[in-house]
Amino acid sequence: MKKILLFFVLGVLLASCSGKLTTSKAEKLIEEKLKQNPVERYVTLKTGDSIEFYVSNGNKEKIEAYESLQKEGFIEMSLVEENESYYPNSMDYIYSIHLTDKGKKCVKNTQKSSDGKYTENTVMSCSATLDKVEEIYIAPNINMAEARVSFKIEKTPFVVLDEDYKYFLEKDIIPD
Repeated sequence: MKKILLFFVLGVLLASCSGKLTTSKAEKLIEEKLKQNPVERYVTLKTGDSIEFYVSNGNKEKIEAYESLQKEGFIEMSLVEENESYYPNSMDYIYSIHLTDKGKKCVKNTQKSSDGKYTENTVMSCSATLDKVEEIYIAPNINMAEARVSFKIEKTPFVVLDEDYKYFLEKDIIPD
């Protein structure tokens, strides 16, 4: 899946580049920058013995996302309790959810929730790799270049927990 990044601003000193900035030089510079600072998106996966899901009007998207991770072997989950909510057409579900060894390999960071009832596991939902440089705008008087590039989004199985992953590249990315 390709996303067009509106503008990727490069802090390129043209003096450091021998000759004119070409598309291939721009691709190399962008790839170097992406190696230093990868464009990645992370989500939180909750685990513990009492993970609550509130379902209104039969919308079980969040539960279904966790179930898909279970089918792929990243988590083990079982229903502990289900209760009717005091709101009409609503239910509260409580699940026991734990990472498998396969799932533990994907965790970047782990921390206990503020109330200590569950663990928040940070996992990558997707990352971006350079597909191609579309256009280059050079401003030699300020030693900068601006490039319009397209990225390929590489999704992980945890993307099912990330409703907004499609939009994370629609912004300017300015290097340090």
